[in-house]
Amino acid sequence: MAVISRLHNPTQFEVNWNWHGGINIKIEPDGYIDLTNAQMVDFTPGQPGSEAVRNLMDELGIFIRNPDLSYESQALESLRACIKLKTAQYNDSVNTISGRRASAGVTPDPGALEEILRQMGLVALREKIEALKGRAAKFEKAVAAQGTSKSAKTIDPDRTLIFVKPPKVFETPFAMQVYLDENPDLKAKWQAWREEYRKAENK
Repeated sequence: MAVISRLHNPTQFEVNWNWHGGINIKIEPDGYIDLTNAQMVDFTPGQPGSEAVRNLMDELGIFIRNPDLSYESQALESLRACIKLKTAQYNDSVNTISGRRASAGVTPDPGALEEILRQMGLVALREKIEALKGRAAKFEKAVAAQGTSKSAKTIDPDRTLIFVKPPKVFETPFAMQVYLDENPDLKAKWQAWREEYRKAENK
């Protein structure tokens, strides 16, 4: 995967990430920052702590730009990950509070529960989730439009294998062909998919 050292925030909320050594990473809504070489080490998959960094990125809804993919598709993936984590956090908190109230014999009262949620910042979290869902819906439409547009090329079919997880992007078509020659099952799948892709391009 080709990457550049640009960290994007596709959400409508400012990101203020307490990095380390007294350094904060701040990204304006719909903004980005360019990471230093030292910072990029922590964002490199396989490095110690990189998984924790990845989880924090998902929680904040931010991503490292991959020029082989469209901005919209990456933003959508990032927004979905953020929504998923925040929704799980919200549901867990509400279930915990409701369970404690039930265990204490408190009569169910939606109004009282809502006030508790407001005081604990969970109403604000719920509203943030809804706002993120609204934004994600817009990006979904953009990504869908790219998929049907001849001019919007989100992948290079001669350098990309979509049949492996995660999808593998090679530096050159030749490099991919060498890999496919060594993996005939994948090569057969890719050839069939490439033909369908070619037909779609010519429509």
